[in-house]
Amino acid sequence: MRSNAEQAQVLATKAEHDIQLAQLGLDNNAALDGVCFHLQQAAEKLLKALLSFLSLDYPLTHNIQVLLDLALAHCPELAPLRPELTALSPYAVEMRYDDIYPEREEALTAWQAVGRLRQVVHSRLSFHLPL
Repeated sequence: MRSNAEQAQVLATKAEHDIQLAQLGLDNNAALDGVCFHLQQAAEKLLKALLSFLSLDYPLTHNIQVLLDLALAHCPELAPLRPELTALSPYAVEMRYDDIYPEREEALTAWQAVGRLRQVVHSRLSFHLPL
């Protein structure tokens, strides 16, 4: 069984992979629903990495607001990111099966929010991943 720190590192690494895929999509004019899906996944995994690192239990959910609410008590600097991060939740499931097609501006806003989340989470983790 992994320690909380080991699980946090796995989740943070997986989040980096989602960020890389989102970047490739943005750079190559890929379908923005796919880009936004990877950004939502990155945010979800970053929050779960933070919660795991802090030894906090979290539900198996794609709902960013639920995860953010759990993290805010221990990481209040995430509060300004709430509007942009909670807007990512529909990209996890609903967008994959419904006719939701984000515009480029929406994808770029999501990209920036995930970038800020990434900085906050990485500042809290005791191990380092490439930024």
